[in-house]
Amino acid sequence: MTKLAILVLFTVILISGCVQQPTQIINKTIKIGFIAPLTGPVPECGLNMQIGLDMAKKLSDVKNIEFIVEDDQFNPSASTVITHKLIEQDGVDIIIGPCSSSTVLSDAPIAENAKVILITPTGFADKISEAGDYIFRAATTAGDDTPRIVDFVINDLNETRIGVIYLNNDFGVSYRNRTEALLKENGINVLLSEAANPPDRDFRTVLQKMKNADVRVIIIATSCCSIPVNIVKQAKELNLDFIYVGAGTLEDEQFLRGAEEASEGLYVLSTIDFSEENIRSNADLKRFVDVFSEYYHDKLPNRDRVQTFITVSLIAEAVKICGADADCVRGWLYGVKDEQTVLGPITINEFGDVKYSNFVFKQVRNGTF
Repeated sequence: MTKLAILVLFTVILISGCVQQPTQIINKTIKIGFIAPLTGPVPECGLNMQIGLDMAKKLSDVKNIEFIVEDDQFNPSASTVITHKLIEQDGVDIIIGPCSSSTVLSDAPIAENAKVILITPTGFADKISEAGDYIFRAATTAGDDTPRIVDFVINDLNETRIGVIYLNNDFGVSYRNRTEALLKENGINVLLSEAANPPDRDFRTVLQKMKNADVRVIIIATSCCSIPVNIVKQAKELNLDFIYVGAGTLEDEQFLRGAEEASEGLYVLSTIDFSEENIRSNADLKRFVDVFSEYYHDKLPNRDRVQTFITVSLIAEAVKICGADADCVRGWLYGVKDEQTVLGPITINEFGDVKYSNFVFKQVRNGTF
């Protein structure tokens, strides 16, 4: 059955009154697997996800939920072993994670075959949209981000001399492909496109090639934080002057601390708009900001953290209605329309992708976004 057919079917069931209400659910413990890279080449994403989980425990109704946390080390092979273990040994009802698009895509067939909901807070690659009827994501997609980034570079920065440094995985390749295609539609060719492979740390040759190719703007589509830190610091050491536009993954205090003054002027696309005006008009957002500031005052409420918080909160609401019934949870998720969150209203489309209504560009000035 297609995702669209499932959405229509669930809507019919909902209208007919057959969906269980929260008062009908027996107080049964729901097991949820939580897969994140807590070690390995990109532990920052996993640690960010843990903060999002902790915030959800503080602010959302997660009683009767047992979280089984597993470290996949940002490794697709390790993640598939964990997914089998969570489903076949631990008997989880839902899986939140993993972090990287490549690990999501390796785990998705296992979850789909077992009819276990898998929802990633941070997987960006386009392919995830087609990964299965039980596969969801709360991250933005390359298709969401790249049109905004390309428009910003061409029309706001008025630049056409563009290079791309991308993470050599499904996330980075999606960004590169879409960026190149969108620029070509505007009659612009990417001057140079270079892959980064963790734990790559030396980008001096790549940066010199960018300069020799007359690149003015470098779009950075990588995870945080060592790769972008080294890119901007090494460019500064070489006295190479570029404008940087990054994916939202760069919005992290570790990037600012690592890059120091070399981060000045960098732009990022973000769904995080915690302006005073938004906080005043959104009680849930004010509560989130107050609690986050209390427990994580030295950190930023970045995309990985907030999207994980939203993911856990959505699942908590779904299991209040559905318990461990995966088909009910799946239908509930497809039925999310204009749901108010700390990032504004969200909708889940027929591909299981959360669609956000608010995007902003931020720039690093005086050491902050």
